[in-house]
Amino acid sequence: MILGVVSGEVALALYNIADRAKSMAIVILHPVSHALFPRMCYLFSKEIEKAKKMLVYSGILLFFTSFAMSIALYMYSTEIISFLGGERFINAENVLHILAPLVLISTITTFIVNQLLIPTNQYKGFTISSLASLIISSLIIIPLVQKFNEIGASYTLLISEIFVLLILGFFVKKHKFF
Repeated sequence: MILGVVSGEVALALYNIADRAKSMAIVILHPVSHALFPRMCYLFSKEIEKAKKMLVYSGILLFFTSFAMSIALYMYSTEIISFLGGERFINAENVLHILAPLVLISTITTFIVNQLLIPTNQYKGFTISSLASLIISSLIIIPLVQKFNEIGASYTLLISEIFVLLILGFFVKKHKFF
């Protein structure tokens, strides 16, 4: 909304098409983590060692798959944007370059939340990281959008998600799940 108000419909359209491309990749990966969620809850309550093994295997699979998808989004951004929006949206390629790492970051974040924090009843890390994301985004979005338009909105999302991942990583390390 802020992007549309500050920078206009063109900037919003460029951001939206790149964001949709990024979201398509995420939609492929997140159901895997969500599907494993009930099993992880059970294993963490009954068989901790099996839970840890499944956590490692699923983590490796999701990490490398999302890493490959992030690279593919970055490398084939021109083709992806051309396919989704046509040549009129080709400037969204730069936005997709910034958003591409979010496939990996978002998948790791979802993995930590759904495979580790919630199954072990550690909701505090998720709550704190979500609140921090809201605060950070609120503080930086207007200046970044005013200065860089759709690129600024992209950086806002990237910076916010990096902070969420760092907070969750700190929380996981602090609570020594392994």
